Amino acid sequence: MPVAARRAADARGGPSGLRDWIAGIVAGMLVVLMFSPLMAIVTGSDSTAVDLFAQLKKIADIGFCGVVVNVGVFTLLSTVVRQR
Repeated sequence: MPVAARRAADARGGPSGLRDWIAGIVAGMLVVLMFSPLMAIVTGSDSTAVDLFAQLKKIADIGFCGVVVNVGVFTLLSTVVRQR
């Protein structure tokens, strides 16, 4: 992890690249966490969110969903921050 963080900071121009990378990792981890039983415990097993994630689990792999969100957040933050 530290080597990847250092590489992200170098590739994206310092602390802002590292911030984008960390935000992407956190977002991806939160998505994966949503697929876990924790979601049912927090919202109740009969909630719409639990049903939605159960359907998504049938369509796509959990890790794939996390990576998609990770890359999306990283790309979005990198482009928005660079334009300012």
